[in-house]
Amino acid sequence: MFGVAWGQIAAAAGGIFGVRILTGLLGPTAYGELALALTAATLAQLVVLAPVAASGQRFLAASREADHTQSFLQAIGVLFLGATLLVVALGSAAGLLLFHLAPRWLHLMLVSALLSWLAGTNSILDAIQNAARERNVVAWHQALGQWMRALLPLGLAVFFMPDSLMSMCAYCAGAVLVMASQLTFFWKTIVSRIRWRVTDISAVRQRVRQYWQYSWPFATWGLFTWAQSASDRWALEFFRQRADVGVYQVLYQLGYSPIILITSYVTWVASPILFARVGNGGSRDLERVWRVLKYVISLSLAGTLLATLLAVCLGRLILSLLAAAPYRTGAPLLPLLTLSGGLFATGQFATLQLMCGARTGILIAPKILTAVLGIIANLLGSYCWGPVGVVVAGTFTSAFYFLWILRIARRQMSGLSA
Repeated sequence: MFGVAWGQIAAAAGGIFGVRILTGLLGPTAYGELALALTAATLAQLVVLAPVAASGQRFLAASREADHTQSFLQAIGVLFLGATLLVVALGSAAGLLLFHLAPRWLHLMLVSALLSWLAGTNSILDAIQNAARERNVVAWHQALGQWMRALLPLGLAVFFMPDSLMSMCAYCAGAVLVMASQLTFFWKTIVSRIRWRVTDISAVRQRVRQYWQYSWPFATWGLFTWAQSASDRWALEFFRQRADVGVYQVLYQLGYSPIILITSYVTWVASPILFARVGNGGSRDLERVWRVLKYVISLSLAGTLLATLLAVCLGRLILSLLAAAPYRTGAPLLPLLTLSGGLFATGQFATLQLMCGARTGILIAPKILTAVLGIIANLLGSYCWGPVGVVVAGTFTSAFYFLWILRIARRQMSGLSA
């Protein structure tokens, strides 16, 4: 845990350092364009590749216990190949569309598609390594990725004009370096320890069906989750101006993202243990998991309130130290973004209870409906009040999501007790 904590601290420091570097290289308008391109990069990652990562994290422990690691990796490989082909197809279709409608966005979109595939592949490797309890490997690769995002744009700016396309290319280069390191460790910690046998095609097919049944709900709500997470920036682009997008992106990275990263530390440490102990999801095992998660949820809420209070007291100082001068006008909004991130992260802790029971389908309604509500709130907030309205809309949506997920989890446990 000490090693993982330091890895997460290093990742958070790299992300904050990257904000300071990029806000020095790019003005608010160019930074806003970069933020919009990054929303495109997360689409394929959330909708296509994240479900594969979810299956990898959920089923590795059970496969190892049954000595089926070989068929597990082969089934994940089949799903990954299908996801890769889908990313290529979507990227090609989007490229053809932009070539005719908005040629100036074509290069950014192609680089965004590549970044989404690289980041999604790294997330699958992270998920399997974390399920294998190689948490130090995961934490330090996440830190390496954040520092690459900070340092490579600075290095490329020596030779190229700093703009959004250069930054995206630097992100891709960093993701390639991280992937090379991850594959090396993946071979040493996972692949090399398998006793390889003749492939049992029927077993692989059975696992592909099982993993697909578990993971397809992630794809359904992933599209809506992406639309919600992108709608704040695109609403500001449509109703306001691109410089507002840049300022909002900096506030998001300094207020929302760090608390998500910190709470992700708990998830990375706890989820493999919970998934291994819950087995096939018996009622007694689920009750024990819920007792643990109630403490985690309480601690997360307390940490959220503390972080929000610190943002209230130190918001202006944080912006003056970590962002260039043109981005400091949004300092009063930093506490609300911090609160929003904490509430959403706490809701994610509650979803672990449902994922342990392998009932991911029950999350479709709250995930999708909350995302739709968030999109509407972002559009209205941006139209009426600009960045202030978007931040308030995000906080309201996060609170609504947390309360709904908590209610579902409690009802599920009440049903088991009955």
